[in-house]
Amino acid sequence: MEEIWKEIKGYEGKYIISNYGEIISLPRYKKNNSKLQYVDPKEILRYTNSKNGYVYVQLYKNGALKNIRLHRLVAQAFIENPNNLPQVNHKDGNKENNCVNNLEWCTNQENVKHAYKMGLAKSKNKIKVNQYDLNGKFIKQYNSLTEASKQSGVSISKISTCINGKYKYKNKSKNKYIWKIGEESK
Repeated sequence: MEEIWKEIKGYEGKYIISNYGEIISLPRYKKNNSKLQYVDPKEILRYTNSKNGYVYVQLYKNGALKNIRLHRLVAQAFIENPNNLPQVNHKDGNKENNCVNNLEWCTNQENVKHAYKMGLAKSKNKIKVNQYDLNGKFIKQYNSLTEASKQSGVSISKISTCINGKYKYKNKSKNKYIWKIGEESK
């Protein structure tokens, strides 16, 4: 596949992007201590990998810095989106492969289904869940979130929120529990 370059929408005259997922800052003048200074970088921009695995790039416009996911910029520049789909999927599941032939526009539901199909996401309903009191004393292990919810009377969403560290669950009887993912009971 031949490398093709296009200007980034909203950053015309500042940056160009390739169908391989590379970005170059274009030559330009910028103010430096009230003087105009010519900048000719001709370098591919460096990227940042986030905790969730996506590749981000920092673009400047009117003195403001914006972090943007690289795969979205590639898709916006090279892939038509006539149905105005909201998300961009990595076909091979590799969030660092931002080549245009690895990307496609999709719905949230399609993206989630693809993640499960590729083994990138695992259902929390099928994981073992441990229940503890506030002192950290093990109470019981459940084979799934569904089982934990049915037997404890606590909703799946509240247990999941606790597992993700948002809060400790307090039920109507004033009992408080700590919920954690667990492979085996202690």
